Parts: sequence; C-alpha cells; structure tokens
Amino acid sequence: MTPKKALCIHSFTTIGRSSTAVIAPALAAKGIQPVMLPTVVLSTHYGFTGPIAKQDMTQFCKDALVHYKQMGVKFDCVFSGFLSSKEQMDIIKDAYTLTGEGLKLCDPVMADHGKLYSSITDELVEGFKELCRHADLITPNPTEALILLGRDCTQETFTQEEASEIVSNLGEMYADVIITGTKFVDGSVACTGYDKKKKEVFFIPLNYLPV
Repeated sequence: MTPKKALCIHSFTTIGRSSTAVIAPALAAKGIQPVMLPTVVLSTHYGFTGPIAKQDMTQFCKDALVHYKQMGVKFDCVFSGFLSSKEQMDIIKDAYTLTGEGLKLCDPVMADHGKLYSSITDELVEGFKELCRHADLITPNPTEALILLGRDCTQETFTQEEASEIVSNLGEMYADVIITGTKFVDGSVACTGYDKKKKEVFFIPLNYLPV
C-alpha cells in the first residue's frame, strides 16, 4: 500500500527540536511520507545564543515545485509553517495546486507569548491572513489567533467561554481551526478547535510540557 504523502514547507534547524525536526518523525510514525521542503535552513532555532547561520531557500522551493509538476507528483496534504517573505507565501499557494482534493493546512508561524517574532513584518502578517483564507485548516497558537482576528495579542490565559468565542470567530473568518496550547485560567491546557461545517467548538485536553 502506497503511503499518503504530505508536502511540509517549513524551516529546517540543524540543532533544536522544532519545525521539520519534529514534523517529519511524527508524520512518519503515523505511516505518512513526509516530503520536506525547507523555506530556510538555520543552524539553530531562535533562542540559542550567538549569531544564527541562515540560508534562504526560496529559489530552491520554486525549483522543487517545478520538478514536482514535471513528475506529476500529487500530495495528500500541503502543510506550511515558518515563512520569511511574501514571495514564499506565493509559493504555498502554488503548492496548493498539487493537492487536488487533499488537505491544505497552514500554521501561521509568526508570534508567541504575546508578541511577534523579530523577523515578522506587517506585510508578513497580512500575508498570513491571506494565506489562511486559502487553507482548509489553520493551526495558530493563542497569540497568532488573536493577531489573525486583529485583536490585542498579549492575553495568555482564557476562560472556556473566551476561547470558544475566539475560535468560532476565527473559523468563520478563515477555515477550520485548531488553536494549539490554549491555557485556561484554571491551569488546564487544551487544543481549542472549530468545525466550520458543523459550526461546533471542541476541546482536546493535553498535558503541557514546559520545554
């Protein structure tokens, strides 16, 4: 049986448990073939000391998509994460043409803990909003969810009522949603989701690992 293929367009860090370093083994463990297309190669992810070595891969991504089309490759899912330019967002929309009826998943990687990442400009924020409108499923964290709604993004804990209102508004504006790592005022943590077709909010409880 041929495994399903997921095109994962994201950053690649040579040291650090983030982005493709965790995506690839997680998908492989589920029997899905991860096809990694790095938007940028980093010596480490942000948070390590010292200047980070960085190599932009925009042209490689373009060339790879041309090759995939020549081969007639189709993907069951196109998943995007960290993007460093508006040009790379256009690459994602191009990659969506290789899914057919497959899943288009956008993780709008741009902020956390109440603030934007240093590399994210206003142009990229608007670009992520546009990209989320083309997706079937978006997976922002709570900070990113508030940014997508154009709200103050500094709130870090929520009541279930607040989380339900945020995720339902986000779903109606964009696509199906799973807000990752929602911290509630009672100390619990869950993924907060919204099924746009059913117009239903749901919660997936999880154990928070502070690492």
